[in-house]
Amino acid sequence: MGMTEYGESLLLNCILGISDIPATLYLAVTTREPAADETASTLSEPSDPDYARQSIGTGSANWTTAESGISLYTNDVEFLTASQDWPIIAYWALTSAATDGDSIVWGKFDTPQAISTGQKLTIEAESFGLSVSSPEASLIV
Repeated sequence: MGMTEYGESLLLNCILGISDIPATLYLAVTTREPAADETASTLSEPSDPDYARQSIGTGSANWTTAESGISLYTNDVEFLTASQDWPIIAYWALTSAATDGDSIVWGKFDTPQAISTGQKLTIEAESFGLSVSSPEASLIV
């Protein structure tokens, strides 16, 4: 999993009480790995006119309490039925908006997904989550 520069700033600002945690995030699926300086408007998402990022709620009603640096999303995420074949979906990203916006974090699917016309991509509850491991902290003086 990777975090964008925007995501790093958002995390710090939320921890320090400078910013509020967004009430809603949006899950995008992509064909290539996002970059740390990439905005959500340049993600490589399916071009299917029926594709849309899916809203992801925040808070304890939607996420497990973090244990050992991992929190799982507790709801199914169901994308609309594909009206055309999608390219192979290998990555996902959490963004700040349903369209455009900022990318926050991204990860790789364990198994890339091939979605054909008439199929839906569904990510089952507690099979998607976020983790933080061995973050490095620095004191800038």
